[in-house]
Amino acid sequence: MAQRFGRYWLQEKIGHGGMAEVFRATIGPDAQTYAFDLALKRLHPELIQERAMVDMFLTEADIAKFLRHPNVVQVFEAGLIDNQPYIAMEFVRGTDLASLVDTLRKRRLRCPADLALYVALQVLRALDYVHRAVTPTGELMELVHRDVTPSNIYITFDGKVKLGDFGIARVRFLEERDDLTLKGKVAYMPPEVLVGAPINANVDLWGLAVTLWELLATRRLYEGLSDEEIRRGVAPKQIMPVHEINPEVPLELSHILHRALSARPRRRPQDAVAFYRELKLHLRATGLQVDSERLGRFLVGLIGYSGDIEQEYRGPQTGVFERPAYAIPMGMSPTQRFEIVMRRKRIIWPAVTIGAALLVGSGIWAWQTMHAHNTNQTAIDLRPVIINDLSKQSISSNPQVPHKSLDNEKNTAPEDYLKKPNDADERVRPIALDVSNWNRPKATHKPRRFNALIQRASQQARQKKYIMAERYFQQALTLRPNNVDAILARADTLIELRHYNDAEKAVRKALTIDPRNARAYLLLGDVLWMQGRDQSAREAYRHCIDVEPNGKSAKVARKVLDKIKG
Repeated sequence: MAQRFGRYWLQEKIGHGGMAEVFRATIGPDAQTYAFDLALKRLHPELIQERAMVDMFLTEADIAKFLRHPNVVQVFEAGLIDNQPYIAMEFVRGTDLASLVDTLRKRRLRCPADLALYVALQVLRALDYVHRAVTPTGELMELVHRDVTPSNIYITFDGKVKLGDFGIARVRFLEERDDLTLKGKVAYMPPEVLVGAPINANVDLWGLAVTLWELLATRRLYEGLSDEEIRRGVAPKQIMPVHEINPEVPLELSHILHRALSARPRRRPQDAVAFYRELKLHLRATGLQVDSERLGRFLVGLIGYSGDIEQEYRGPQTGVFERPAYAIPMGMSPTQRFEIVMRRKRIIWPAVTIGAALLVGSGIWAWQTMHAHNTNQTAIDLRPVIINDLSKQSISSNPQVPHKSLDNEKNTAPEDYLKKPNDADERVRPIALDVSNWNRPKATHKPRRFNALIQRASQQARQKKYIMAERYFQQALTLRPNNVDAILARADTLIELRHYNDAEKAVRKALTIDPRNARAYLLLGDVLWMQGRDQSAREAYRHCIDVEPNGKSAKVARKVLDKIKG
């Protein structure tokens, strides 16, 4: 029998937790006459007298009522009926991820990796929207969900994925002193937070990474451990790669997830877009096409559904609920931002490659010119020395032998000192007798090494080995710290590695050296945009256009600005 609750009819209980119970409810003159379903969450009667519980319960409505996103459960209204707090929200025809994992485990089945990946991408869309939420005055809310767990991720029978339950969410300007308050499920919290680190958006990304791991492994990450043991640090320091549990998981996806669950925060994705980008690139590399329809078919086949799946959920009509005066704008989705960056990379990288090739070519030409000048001006006495005799000496202590190269190749003097051996068994290395004459060729070794490092870095970047590329660029900058092209190339690599703070510092350093560098402003716009600082990013793109209106960088900046406005 339906139960009356204010103007609502509670048709059936669909959920029960430690703080509240959830009903499928309707609005109408009687229990049988209604136009739509909704979910009504009601605080347990025994908690009504606890002010902290009531405040926490109503916080969900205070925050979620401003959110309008297809991957976020919509809240319609909240208040008190007979002194009992309630929240009326969107009714999700489907199941939560925790129930899905439990069903898979009971049936000894696995969730296909591409479907699990699709679920994670949709949740990241929601998190990107939540983390970039702003107030009506444009102030960043710094909203953190703090409870991204399988029980708060919902999948509908038509394949839509939604994030719900903002009951313990944190907003910076509302809770200035709440950073160190430990709320939520400890099994889904990063290790640094458990030992007292401040709360930030990384908490949500870690929770999603654990959720994705559990969906792929069909088991708990900390299987057999209690919350108290996890809190005390009993949990293993190294998390097992998921492909070792589920061999059907692609190795690359397992590596992405393993980095996202690293004990070192700097190794993890720094924001939702960075995590989204890694997963999206992997999904593209597999060539698989995954959409909501396929996810819906999988869910229906697993748990069954007798209703009309094709019938779209009908929400409340206008006027049933009072809409808030302000709704947090959506802006560009992660997919749109991802596509723009990928198109920009296709435009910029050929120019970077050509520039690097020209730089290396000019360096070789300069070295050859200087070498020809030195050989004409100075006669250097050389004497062949058997390498076996040199083995008795310490090569690293010999000032006449250049230092080792970055890739640990054998030490070699500049090419004009090399002499071909007469016998394969008697390899010789010529050494200059007049040590003072070594100074001039040694000076030419520095630009030669710089050009070689730039070339290696560019090769690594083209092969998407960005960690090695960044190291080579950094080595090159120790030789020429103020080379703007090298600084910007390193900044581009840091953006690929999601080290946005370091990338921003590098770009700003380049701008102090060359304040009218259009490419620097373009990269600055990219890194600001990736951090969610949209207004500052637009200003950087406009500066790029102003500095060099007809250049390639300005052309790219115009396309990005047009896409943002559109």
